[in-house]
Amino acid sequence: MLQNDIFKKYLLDSIELSINSFNKKFKINHWNNGFILYQKYSRKDVFRILNVSENPVAQNVGGYLVSPDYKHCPIFVNYHKEEGISESTKYEDEFVNNKEFDWMSKSNRKLTSKDVQTILGAQGDIRLPLFIKKNNDEGSEFYFMGDMHPNKKKVEQTTMKNDKEKKVSVVRIRFNLENPVPDNLYYYITTPLNNGYSESIKSITDEKNTVIEKPVFTIPLYDFYAAAGSFSELQSEKDFTKLESPEKYSNNDYFACKVIGESMNRRIPNESICIFKKYTGGSRNGKIVLVENRDIHDLDFNSAFTVKTYSSNKIVTEEGWQHTEIVLKPNSFDEKFKDIVINEENSEGTKI
Repeated sequence: MLQNDIFKKYLLDSIELSINSFNKKFKINHWNNGFILYQKYSRKDVFRILNVSENPVAQNVGGYLVSPDYKHCPIFVNYHKEEGISESTKYEDEFVNNKEFDWMSKSNRKLTSKDVQTILGAQGDIRLPLFIKKNNDEGSEFYFMGDMHPNKKKVEQTTMKNDKEKKVSVVRIRFNLENPVPDNLYYYITTPLNNGYSESIKSITDEKNTVIEKPVFTIPLYDFYAAAGSFSELQSEKDFTKLESPEKYSNNDYFACKVIGESMNRRIPNESICIFKKYTGGSRNGKIVLVENRDIHDLDFNSAFTVKTYSSNKIVTEEGWQHTEIVLKPNSFDEKFKDIVINEENSEGTKI
């Protein structure tokens, strides 16, 4: 496969991304046997890092899964549960404080149940890493909160209702966290939904292991696909959504749009979101540009907008230089895409 230039290019790009991501996120004082404190992981990430031979079926995992060798049991908690979920899954998992966490086993478990006994250490030392997300709106990833240890003086068998309103047994365990949760992340997780606390908090950690709130920056994201109006109309009607972006793009010079189609797929995969900078002068030759032209209908965008590589031919006259034509070039693995030529006849109303 390495003889295939395209495959090799993507492979090397993937490796470079991984190395850059590692260098950006890895801090030795936050590393905990495979995981980095307060970074986010999906269930699949967790089991891969724990070196499980096969990715477990999600239904079998539920909120936790004891490994066959009794060496680890990752615990996953959706902190604020939806009202409409099954009664049998409304577990009362909650922080007592930033050092202690109350947790409930799966329903129909007793103190004598094998998974409960294993978590309490009956099979020897077992690793219990805790992963929490605020609620399901955050997607499939959980914050790694560190490893836990059961407080065996705070273990009780109790009951909860199932979907038929019948009481079933369940075990409540209080855990001690190895690492106290930083205040900012603790308040973010525990604060109830819809109370004004920022849902878009971004947590980063400093060398003292405290979490700092990072401000959120946005730029407008325009939908140019099948757009009936012009760019100026889209702007004046505020017909855009806000897209979170790095701080360096958060001024009026930048905006974003989704690029539809395959005509630029050597550089831009279909449905990529791309950031554009408004034109402020200088040569545009060789640059990728967003073009609006009411006389041209781009089949990819299904509208008068198109994204292509800019090229122009110029002549010098007594009055200065002027364009003879502008060529908008595709950059695709598919050779069916042809140049779009803008000349004097069809250039009226063109905006680049």
